[in-house]
Amino acid sequence: GHRIEIEQAQLDAEVATADAELDAAQEALTELRNGPDAVDLAAARARVANAQDTVDQAHLVAPFDGTVVAVESAEGDLVDSNTAAVTIADLSHYEVQVSVSELDVENLSVGQEVSLTLDALPGQTFAGRVAYVPLMGTSTQGVVTYPVTVEVDDPDPALRPGMTAAVSIIVERHEGVLVVANRAIQVAAGQRTVAVLFEGQRISV
Repeated sequence: GHRIEIEQAQLDAEVATADAELDAAQEALTELRNGPDAVDLAAARARVANAQDTVDQAHLVAPFDGTVVAVESAEGDLVDSNTAAVTIADLSHYEVQVSVSELDVENLSVGQEVSLTLDALPGQTFAGRVAYVPLMGTSTQGVVTYPVTVEVDDPDPALRPGMTAAVSIIVERHEGVLVVANRAIQVAAGQRTVAVLFEGQRISV
């Protein structure tokens, strides 16, 4: 009689479990038929949005196409929000920053031709154009200069970011004129003269 009571209790427990599972299944079916709860749906969407934000923040996307020219951080380095991860450069487009004296900046304008030479590439001359002349300069120890931007035309593959360039900006061009070496010019009484040979005699003109 005792064994039968135990078996009956086990059967009753199984039936109770089945009834609970049936009730849960019926509730789930009712929820599916009635559609999702608006609050639960909003919460689920918020969780998905937060997860997507976390995924997005794990990727760095450059604002332009370029080439990685330097990796600033390695795995395990301590970093903060101001730590550079990589340096990316557009190697199809080069610019040179030129500090121009306040005495000369008024002679500059966008589009003027520029000639560039680089210590790293001796014997080569590169062409460029003035791309930007700022309205405001910067003062360093009382000396005011203007950071003029020069664009390099058709960059040579030999050029690399960070190279130092000597820049000559052509502010005027004159064709068919006589050129005299500056060292040949003499100044006397406010007049500039050059000594030349005329019929075997040295005269000043």
